Amino acid sequence: MRPNGINDIFDYNGPCGGFSTKTQMAYALSLIGKKTRHDLNLVRVLRNGFAHSRRPMKFTAPAVQRMCARLLFPDFPNVFLNFDMLNKTDLRP
Repeated sequence: MRPNGINDIFDYNGPCGGFSTKTQMAYALSLIGKKTRHDLNLVRVLRNGFAHSRRPMKFTAPAVQRMCARLLFPDFPNVFLNFDMLNKTDLRP
């Protein structure tokens, strides 16, 4: 591959530039499983909601909480992040 080949592929305007495309590619190459693909798709929807909302959004909003409740966290069994913790701006202990 050419020196900038990988960068060009994953550049924003490249064939794998979007988050959705990267998720699809990772799943197609068996780099992630179904649960991780599911969670990444939910994260994508949440991210787009936050980024394009005309009003400020918080993790305490009922619609956001419902979406987060659907996350499977396949790589971290028995880990629970409450919404108050996610809504902090300073995550230091």
